[in-house]
Amino acid sequence: MKFPILTTLGVAAALCASPAFAVGLTETFDTNPILAENQAPGVWYEDRYAPAGFSSTFFAGDNRLELELSQADSTDNRPPSFSSAFYDTQGRKFDTPGATMLEIDFYIDAGFATLDQRIGGIWGTATTPGGDVFPILEFFGGEFQVYDTAGTFSFVPVGTPTGFAYDQFATLKISLDTIDDEFDYFVDDELLGSFAAGGATEILNVILQGVNRGEPGSENAGVNRSLYFDNLEVSGGATVPLPAPAALLLTGLAGLGLLRRRAA
Repeated sequence: MKFPILTTLGVAAALCASPAFAVGLTETFDTNPILAENQAPGVWYEDRYAPAGFSSTFFAGDNRLELELSQADSTDNRPPSFSSAFYDTQGRKFDTPGATMLEIDFYIDAGFATLDQRIGGIWGTATTPGGDVFPILEFFGGEFQVYDTAGTFSFVPVGTPTGFAYDQFATLKISLDTIDDEFDYFVDDELLGSFAAGGATEILNVILQGVNRGEPGSENAGVNRSLYFDNLEVSGGATVPLPAPAALLLTGLAGLGLLRRRAA
């Protein structure tokens, strides 16, 4: 029996020509996220220092992600090798290769209004010709702030959006504009600031962070605090490499085609 080799190789060629999939992720945190200590696909792994908790919980009428900070993990109480203030920022990251937009709902408690300290928010790691940079949108002292990754290399206050209110969720969004080479920062769909992206091409991961520092004068004592997130959205037009099984499938199809050709 003769087999149509062009059909077999055509399937392989079509698979090779097609992207594995466009970046797209929606996470409502209705169940506990998968946690890991080290980086791996599809898991939330530690960034800097793991928060005391990172799980789904019922809050404000729905299941949300609760990021728990504990004084037991403060500067005063961590192991000596983690005593630097660097480890006061505690969160978990999830790989998002090819992404150009990160969005998350973040609950802004009224208690944050008068706190003279960083609270937490959403981060990313982006690739540039000069190395990785970190677009950040977080809450601090009654307003939002962003990290200027290619200019001042410092946090810059950007205020609050029109109609902003406490004790409700605000939608935070970081968008990478590769045409104008800038990071655009939105809260509740209002643009609060645009900053140079330094040639960034993609956002490699999303990081949800809390800052475990007390107020001025007692920073090292840390805090006992829960931060609530929901409805993570990740998107982008880039593609990711084919997973190993798909690559093996292509190889198998091509080999099968050659065998069929010889049999003909």
